[in-house]
Amino acid sequence: SVLPEADFLFLAAPLTAASAQDAPKDSSKAQQSRSERRDSGPGILALLPSDSVTQHSIDTPKGKLSYTATAGTLTFYDQSGSQSAKVFYTAYTVSGANRPLTFVFNGGPGAASAFLHLGLVGPRVLELGPDGHDATRAELHDNPQTWLAFTDLVLIDPIGTGWSRAKGDDAKNFWNVRADTDAMAKAIALYVTHNNRAASPKYLLGESYGGFRAAKTARALQRDQGIAISG
Repeated sequence: SVLPEADFLFLAAPLTAASAQDAPKDSSKAQQSRSERRDSGPGILALLPSDSVTQHSIDTPKGKLSYTATAGTLTFYDQSGSQSAKVFYTAYTVSGANRPLTFVFNGGPGAASAFLHLGLVGPRVLELGPDGHDATRAELHDNPQTWLAFTDLVLIDPIGTGWSRAKGDDAKNFWNVRADTDAMAKAIALYVTHNNRAASPKYLLGESYGGFRAAKTARALQRDQGIAISG
């Protein structure tokens, strides 16, 4: 069985399209620049790997869907121009003009995005044995019901969760309601800018505390980044 769906969701998204998955192929297209890697400086930020981009396909009820998977980071800088944090994300995109774009995060507030990623929306889901509770029998399987059929997905780990890290002891500066939502809004704005997605309808999906975070992040995006959320 699949990881259980979270208690409640904050979401809104228009629906359109279908999905698919074959052997991945490496792509250098979205490799993180070497200059930025050298700029990371000492400490944990320098240990985070370069972006990885692979091609896949998955069979869905509406047919085969080819998609691009990106595992990467979005870099924050402080007032001195030094890197202050890196926000890890996993993105799944399908070719097409101005497809909807949904940003996904879990709750906690200290949870990474793995639960919604591998339990509900992603193109692959983690099955934990016949009763859904046996981690020793965990296996990844294609998810024919993936949300990728109707929206591109960007799954974000808040700073201090998953692979998202701040420089030195700076992580605690992100661990309050306002700083958390400001950081999420900044990460979303960076992704939109770096990937030329300004024209795409944008949505937020969260579970548990992520529902509260989604509402606050939508306001921060409009107030500080000039980005309007569609739902």
